[in-house]
Amino acid sequence: MAAYDHLHPEQMRLFMTGTELKSSLTDSIDRAPMQSMGDMWKRKLRESKGDAYHGGGTYASLKDRGWVGEGPGLYHTVLPGAIPEFNRQELRVDDAHHRIAAAADIEAKSKGKRTIWIPTTNRSQFRRGDSPPQPRAEPGFLM
Repeated sequence: MAAYDHLHPEQMRLFMTGTELKSSLTDSIDRAPMQSMGDMWKRKLRESKGDAYHGGGTYASLKDRGWVGEGPGLYHTVLPGAIPEFNRQELRVDDAHHRIAAAADIEAKSKGKRTIWIPTTNRSQFRRGDSPPQPRAEPGFLM
């Protein structure tokens, strides 16, 4: 049995492949208001292959060198339902959308011959609305 099979179900992953990460994300700040996640990933992949300033050249760099540097921060949120059994888990990422899209595409085109491991940082585990209170300035306090 592989070491991977011994992980506790609640243990957060320290490394994920591009394909795993792309399929695990449920929402994104980079998604346009009426855009689906699939359309957002297509746009990010197209931008990563282009010469555009934002995300351009990412595809070629990942293909040549793999993932270099720090990985994205994953945000875990529980969206409460009317009944606790209907709670929904949400996983978001704060950056690296172009690199994730490119890594998943490279893996898919290699048909299992290439895996790009992405280091991940798990940032939070709050219920929406249950985050710690933000510090507040007292009335009359000058900043």
